Amino acid sequence: MKAVIFDVDGTILDTERIYIWAWQKAAAEMGFTLTMDTLMKTRAIPSDKARLIMEEAIPGFPFEEVRKERVRLAEEEFEKNGILIKPGFHTLMAVIKEKNFPCAVASSTARDKTIHHLNIAGIIDRFGAIVGGDEVENGKPSPDIFLKAAEKLGVRPEDCIVIEDSKAGLKGAKAAGMLPVMVPDIVKPDEEIRSIAAYIFENLEEVSEIL
Repeated sequence: MKAVIFDVDGTILDTERIYIWAWQKAAAEMGFTLTMDTLMKTRAIPSDKARLIMEEAIPGFPFEEVRKERVRLAEEEFEKNGILIKPGFHTLMAVIKEKNFPCAVASSTARDKTIHHLNIAGIIDRFGAIVGGDEVENGKPSPDIFLKAAEKLGVRPEDCIVIEDSKAGLKGAKAAGMLPVMVPDIVKPDEEIRSIAAYIFENLEEVSEIL
């Protein structure tokens, strides 16, 4: 038996570009510049770790104020224009349904917000379990969130495939004893990612090749 666990942002929902725009706009409104390099270092990790990275990179950076404005800007954009689904999702889900594999999402974003975004995208009913970053003590790259998802699905970790777009997520999946699969979004696979990911595919549809 196999089970499939999806990351959300940048993996099934095309939200990362909006988050980057919102971070940079919020910082600029307060007189600071957030570079892509700094933002890439904070992807898919807990907020407290992201805060340390940003404050170290930018002296005097008002993290909490910028974060709140970033959230407001991003949510306003999602409510106004919706959230796009990444290419190949529906095709992959058809294969998963045909094979009767249970599937879940494991997102660094808080559970309530994850549910809201999946509702906006109209795909909330496709998942048997949802785990948000606020439901586990340690965020990615810790394996906690993936182990929690497997527990909710009632499957063994070694029977799970994890689809991710971030290095932190892939590390967490491997640490959980699951099969880490990358579908790149903004971050392209480097040597370290290639050493972690069991497979790297161009889009979600291609993942069906290993199911």
